[in-house]
Formats: sequence, structure tokens, C-alpha cells
Amino acid sequence: MKGATSERGAGLVHWGDHMGPAYVCERLEAWAGVFPECAGFFRPCAYLKGCADTGRKLSAGAMAASRL
Repeated sequence: MKGATSERGAGLVHWGDHMGPAYVCERLEAWAGVFPECAGFFRPCAYLKGCADTGRKLSAGAMAASRL
């Protein structure tokens, strides 16, 4: 079976890490502008925005920011 599966290391988080969270946020915000009636669907979540702002990888997980 072909596709973006996590077992093959090619899931959406892997793709997001490869492209960069800032790029993913930029593209989602652009889509929100193209489709204003669906802007809420395309709006980046707080985790994605946080990763984009700090340069953290998506695969680092939510707990990565709270390590001492």
C-alpha cells in the first residue's frame, strides 16, 4: 500500500518537519485568505504557530518546550 504512513516515516508530521512549520503556517494562512468562508478550517493551531515562531520541529512534541 502506498501513501504517507507513519510506519514508513512519511506521515504529515514528517512532511511538516521537512518543509518547516513556518512554511506550513504560511501556506495555511494563504489558503484561509483564498477561501474566507472556510478560514477557520485553515487557521493554524497554537501548536503549529508555536513551532513556527520558535523553530521547533513538529515531531518534538508538546512537552519539548517545557523541559528544564
